[in-house]
Amino acid sequence: MKGVREGELRERLLRPLLRELKDGARDQVVVGGLENLIQNLAKPFPRLQSLFQGYGGKTPEERKEILLEAIRFLKDGLTAPSPRAQAASLPS
Repeated sequence: MKGVREGELRERLLRPLLRELKDGARDQVVVGGLENLIQNLAKPFPRLQSLFQGYGGKTPEERKEILLEAIRFLKDGLTAPSPRAQAASLPS
């Protein structure tokens, strides 16, 4: 996904994850399943790719735990300052 900033990608990934959680973690929100979506779109986030391995074969309760962890990870990145902003705030 060239040209898409990390923050934008995090927001794009959050939407289906939040819908999936609201839908009961039945792995039916995304055609082809969430695991495929994450493997294709979340290349900059190996942690997410690892979390979602085997997602379709998990129970709804296990999926909810995965979703909650993934949502936390994505939201934390949205509120954290970018490395560039952090570097700019360091005293010289």
